[in-house]
Order: sequence, then C-alpha cells, then structure tokens
Amino acid sequence: MSQELHNNELLWREIIEEVESPDKDKSSILLIIPCEKTFNLALAEKVAKDLANNFRVLVYNAALPNSLEVDSFSERVNTSLQNNKIKRVTIFAAGSASNLAIALSINFLGLARRVAFLDPELRMNSSLTERIIDKIESLLPLGLPLRPLNNHYDPRPALHRLRCPVYLVSSEKISLRSSSELSFMQKRIPNSIKKEIDYESKTLSEDIKNLLTALILQPVKRPQKNLAP
Repeated sequence: MSQELHNNELLWREIIEEVESPDKDKSSILLIIPCEKTFNLALAEKVAKDLANNFRVLVYNAALPNSLEVDSFSERVNTSLQNNKIKRVTIFAAGSASNLAIALSINFLGLARRVAFLDPELRMNSSLTERIIDKIESLLPLGLPLRPLNNHYDPRPALHRLRCPVYLVSSEKISLRSSSELSFMQKRIPNSIKKEIDYESKTLSEDIKNLLTALILQPVKRPQKNLAP
C-alpha cells in the first residue's frame, strides 16, 4: 500500500465509521453526524445499523469541531469522502453538529443530496451579548445579520444557499433557543419542510429511521416548500 493510500485510510478511520452492509454498491449514502447532548453516538450507531440493510450508512465518530474549526473540519470530512469515491450524500445532523452539516453542504456544492437537522443549534457557545444581538437581528425588516463580533462560525447569513431538500426536525425536548433557530432556518432555507417527532426512548430510533428513509427516498427535484408536514 502506498503512503498516500495509507494516509487516506487513516483519515477515513479517524473521522468516519462505515456500518457493515450487505451491499456496498448502494447508490443512496447517508452520513450521520451525532451530537452528545441531542443524538449521541450510541443512538446514531443503532439507527445506522437499522438503515444499513437498505442504504450505505456512514457515521461521523470524531469529536465535533469548536466554533473556530468548523470550516477546516468540513474540509477534512469532504477530503475523506472524496478519497473514498463518495461524491454525494444525504446528511443527518443533530444539535450543534448542524454547523458541520451546513458547512459541508455550503462549502462543497453538490455534496449534500438531502439534509435533515434534529433540534439544530446554529451558534456554538454564544455569549449573552451575541444572544442579545440575535434577538435584535430577528426584529430587523429583512432579518439581515449584523456585522460579526468575532471569527466564530455563524452559518445564518448563508442558509439561503442550502438548495437541496431539507427536513427541519423538532422533538418534544427541543430548547427554546433551538426552536427559535429552527423557525429562522425555515424562513431562510428555500426547500425546507418542518417535521416533528416524539422523543420517547422506546420509539426514537424507529421514528428517526422512518424519517430518514422518507428523506432519502424523497425526489431531489420535487418542490417541498409548501408541502404539509
């Protein structure tokens, strides 16, 4: 094995776990990006195993980047996918992991075939001042963001560039902050549908499996903005 191939394999194993599947040639590929607080790795792996009978499933298994590293981490994930000849994926992300999913979708045009967000958090470790500014921005006529105060990742000004089908999923445990951000995302993302799921531990994995199956099978060119949930 050449050094380049060896390095690619190490990068792949460092950040991506591929779930065993009966058919490695499946064209529908799902990338799950878990978040410890909202949708942890153990639950992600359970859902991934359930879906692997019908789709090729990848699970992001590295630590999530901090708010200064989102763009650079998205480059690493994209490089790993491209090195393994994966050109397009459906992405499912929860909580603060939504930032990495957005960066992948926007920074690498055409990579994201479809995206689903569960109880998304658009600002990681935001200060009280930033939350006050967020509130002021929501009252502006056009909803335009003010000048950023720092270099922390803030995907809100670029949300309109998400053109693929998007599910915005809320659970009964969603925080007020995430609920507000989900509503903001629905206004800014042209091709989005709002969904709701129960957060009962006995049925959560089954509910998410069914939701992701519906998303993966959703025709990518079908208009969705005004469809009923």
